Amino acid sequence: MLVTKDTAASPRQKLEWLQALRGVAALMVLFFHMTPYWKDLPVLGTFSSAMHFGFAGVDVFFVLSGFVVYASARQCVGLREVSDFVKRRMLRIYMGYWPVLLVFAAVPWIVKGAEGLSWERVLRSVFLLYPNISDNWVPTAWSLTYELFFYAWLALVSLCAGPAVRLRVVAALLAVVVAWNTVWLMAASGTMLMGQQPLRFGLTGYAAEFLAGALVFEWYARYSSARVDPWVVLPACGAVVLLGFAVGSTSPYFDRVEIMRAGSYGVAAIGFLGTALALQRQAVRAPLWLVRIGDASFSVYLIHIFLLSGLGYVRYTYLGGGTTLGSTLFAASYPVLIVLIGWLWYRGVELPLMRWTTPPRAGAAASAGQWRTRWVGAVARFGKAGGSP
Repeated sequence: MLVTKDTAASPRQKLEWLQALRGVAALMVLFFHMTPYWKDLPVLGTFSSAMHFGFAGVDVFFVLSGFVVYASARQCVGLREVSDFVKRRMLRIYMGYWPVLLVFAAVPWIVKGAEGLSWERVLRSVFLLYPNISDNWVPTAWSLTYELFFYAWLALVSLCAGPAVRLRVVAALLAVVVAWNTVWLMAASGTMLMGQQPLRFGLTGYAAEFLAGALVFEWYARYSSARVDPWVVLPACGAVVLLGFAVGSTSPYFDRVEIMRAGSYGVAAIGFLGTALALQRQAVRAPLWLVRIGDASFSVYLIHIFLLSGLGYVRYTYLGGGTTLGSTLFAASYPVLIVLIGWLWYRGVELPLMRWTTPPRAGAAASAGQWRTRWVGAVARFGKAGGSP
């Protein structure tokens, strides 16, 4: 559905394609982790090769996070505003994460008997101190450690650089990250491929994706009034997505080495973001079901591993496993069941906690939050320039 230039769009409508993109990213990661559950089943197994590339949903999350979070931090000036930014972002992460950690990981671990329990691992898991799957009770939480690190970067930039020079600082950081990793890849590829290069975390290639998302927002905000033909932008963004996946599929190292991943699947993620922004500009309504998945994407992302394990147990215990029709149909229902449970968790746990711990700011932005006000204005200006065909 297209909304004409003169049709007023609500703030929610102006946000919906980014929410839909969150939904796409969450589904990509879900299908990636479903691969071993489907690969040996008739019909479903034919999708397993494509499902392997679903890990790139994490790259979409990083680029999208850079876009949205930079919009929030872009105009922060002074210690008070920066502190408020950091507090709200940390609450957003931890208040969504801790209930999942408690219900799906810590309690089952304790009930079974915490043999070999390491307090070091407990602390790492609770406070997201280490970006390693094996060191986290919630496997997908490894990416949240990077998110917190990127928030710290933005907070430091906001304290040390005024709004007028912030773009140049972010661009310089991106250049440093790319240069550092590229030099190591060229000069000591064996070290790089083993993940043993210096400052692997401090100058991670994933930061290139986050910072690229920030630069996309800066461009979007500055040039929102430019007239751009959507029938040029959309195919171009699609080509960027295809190029990223084409490059990434040439070697398994592209999904293991962070800077190589950023240069392939991260590029594809930028193409996805550009597509979402172009559709938003044209006032094309996003599918409501995909927007709803986007709303619950954080919950789906965190709990789907545990739900897959539980559903797999049910299938093998009560349906005999194998390739029977009943077993196959039950496996086919995994995405629907997991998304539904994730949405219920979002509505019943995550959303109430978010409303309780991060109420809207007082003042002019009380109804929607300052971050939304700032960049939705850019969306509105961008939309007025483009309209619908």
